[in-house]
Amino acid sequence: MKVSFNNECMSERKYYHVCSEGLEKRMIFRNRREFIMGMNQVAICCLKYNVKVLCFCLMGNHFHFILSGTYQECWRFGNEYKRMCAMMMKRMQDSVAGMKDVELQIKEISDTGYLENAIAYVLRNPVVAGFRLMPHQYEWSSGDMYFRNSYIPAGRR
Repeated sequence: MKVSFNNECMSERKYYHVCSEGLEKRMIFRNRREFIMGMNQVAICCLKYNVKVLCFCLMGNHFHFILSGTYQECWRFGNEYKRMCAMMMKRMQDSVAGMKDVELQIKEISDTGYLENAIAYVLRNPVVAGFRLMPHQYEWSSGDMYFRNSYIPAGRR
C-alpha cells in the first residue's frame, strides 16, 4: 500500500489511535516469550521514531497504541511495529503469512474527551475480551502505569 503525505497537515503533532485488525485464525503473541518480545519491540519503535506512547495494549491477535506525534511518524511507528511482529511470527511460529493481510488503522484523536475515551478503550481491551482482571493487572499493556499508588523506578515492573 502506497501512502502519500501532505507535509503541511502531516507535520503537526497530534494524538492518534494506531491499531491492527484482529487476526481471526492465527495469533501474533502465543506465549509469554512472544509477549515479552512484543513489549521490547514497543521500546525499539519508540527509539526509532519521534513519537510518545501514551498507552498501549498487546492482545494475542492484535495491538493498540495511543501515540503523540505527527501523522507520518505515528504511521511509520505502527508499520514498523507490524513489520517486527511479522518477522517474529515467521521466526518463532514458522508463519509464512505473518501479518501480510493485516490492515493497520490510524485514527486522529480530535479532542480531550475523545483522547480520554480512547485511552480507556485501549486499557480496558483485556477486560472486554473476557479476561477476569482489572486493566492494571494485565501485564501486556501500560495499564499499571495509570492505576498505581507508588513510583516504580525505570527498569522495574
